[in-house]
Amino acid sequence: MVAIQSLKDITVPDWMNESISSGIKVLDELVNGEGLHPGQVVTISASRGVGKTTLLLQMLGGIANTNPHISVLYVSREEPSFQLKKTAMRVGVDSNINIVGDESELSTEEFIKLLPNYGVVVLDSFSLIHMENSTDGSKMKLLKDAAKEHRCALIIVLHNTKSGTSKGSSDIEHLCDSVVDIERGDPEVFGNTSTRIIEVSKNRFGNCGQVILNLERDGWDFENPVEAKSINDENKNENRSSSQAKKPKELASIMELIKGKGRVTFGDLNAMIPSDDSAAVGRFSRHLKELEKNGKLIAIGRGDSKCWEFVS
Repeated sequence: MVAIQSLKDITVPDWMNESISSGIKVLDELVNGEGLHPGQVVTISASRGVGKTTLLLQMLGGIANTNPHISVLYVSREEPSFQLKKTAMRVGVDSNINIVGDESELSTEEFIKLLPNYGVVVLDSFSLIHMENSTDGSKMKLLKDAAKEHRCALIIVLHNTKSGTSKGSSDIEHLCDSVVDIERGDPEVFGNTSTRIIEVSKNRFGNCGQVILNLERDGWDFENPVEAKSINDENKNENRSSSQAKKPKELASIMELIKGKGRVTFGDLNAMIPSDDSAAVGRFSRHLKELEKNGKLIAIGRGDSKCWEFVS
């Protein structure tokens, strides 16, 4: 039976206005500006090896430390619990995170029964939790409805195909509240292979945005973001205007430096970057790439040894 209600008769529950901080400023600002909301369903999509597991363990660790009254759970269909423990130790996560590893059999129905006991749950991954006679859409609808019913923030890991799109039906991302994509930063732009771009491209609870971080051996560097910006409609013009205002001056400074020295390295350019402008590294790297494409600079070498010469 179809339930038709007047908008003025619908009550928004108080718990929907609560937030769950991870204690990691750059992540909280990216996700709703203040952290997850109870009942929020988030998909995280990325190709293999970009650091999804590390990111989520660090995030859950931050949530557990910041909110002692909230229980958190990581459910992996890909790794045994002892392997997740080793990763957590490597990145310095020692919080009270509950784990279900792939040594346990778990159906979609059994997974849903876990949600009432936790404030935040990670499911890694959607494609490896099975439900007989179901489509991606029907399985996702069950997970979404259960998360809302039990006020549990649910983070679901998806995987990308070789073409860079999420595996599975488009119904998965249509039904969720927020869509997060992680991709590797171009080494030619950022000068290393450790840069990752995290983008919120859909968010029913707040702004969309992007943050560029480095992933190191001991985990994600949340304290020194390469760049962070809001890309919602309200701030889009402001961000574009600010970027356009800086661009001519920065390009001129780069060209003046290279003309004067004949050849510059990343170290020379870093010396030009203001210490209080964390986004400048990414901008300068993109300026160099643009000058290369326009034939004004020639790049020599790769990685940390890369340098640029002026084309007269």
